Amino acid sequence: IFFSNGQAYFGSKFPVEGLDELNTWIKEEQNRRDWGTYTFSNGKGILKMPFGDIPLRMENDKLIITSNKTDHGFIKMNSVDGARFNGVYGFSSKDFTGNETGKTPAISFTADGKFTDNGASAIMYHEYTNCLKRAKEPGSGTYEVKNYSVIFNYTDGRKIKIAVLGTDYNKKNQSPAKLTLSFNNDEMIRR
Repeated sequence: IFFSNGQAYFGSKFPVEGLDELNTWIKEEQNRRDWGTYTFSNGKGILKMPFGDIPLRMENDKLIITSNKTDHGFIKMNSVDGARFNGVYGFSSKDFTGNETGKTPAISFTADGKFTDNGASAIMYHEYTNCLKRAKEPGSGTYEVKNYSVIFNYTDGRKIKIAVLGTDYNKKNQSPAKLTLSFNNDEMIRR
């Protein structure tokens, strides 16, 4: 991720809550290995990371990053700002070991920006601290999509952000068969 302030994030996972209101300076302090700076001019540049400098270049609308003497091509991700979803999406009722739980975590979206969460956000938020569990309780409210984040504003006052990369999402189709959210690319199926 190349930020307009000259910083770059080159990590293995997208930021958990997406990019909305992300303080890149704090994130860099928390995980220096994945953060660096970049310069780019006339189709060429350098990504300066703590472990070394990585050459960059543009070729046929692809950003080519050369690491370990190997070219890796990247395409620019489309903005998902203003995206709307419409339908009920859910996960499997089985746990990670394949055992039936009797619960089907789901979330319902309306095209006018409302949602009802019945356990899906708890899965997508990947909260690992048991004392917090902000996404554990079901609820409803409004949602908006900006800066690669879905921002859930619950009527009980909670505000939860979940990353949305927009991979395979088409803004013209508010009810796709699959909806992928979270930094972990959690895939939900339309019910």
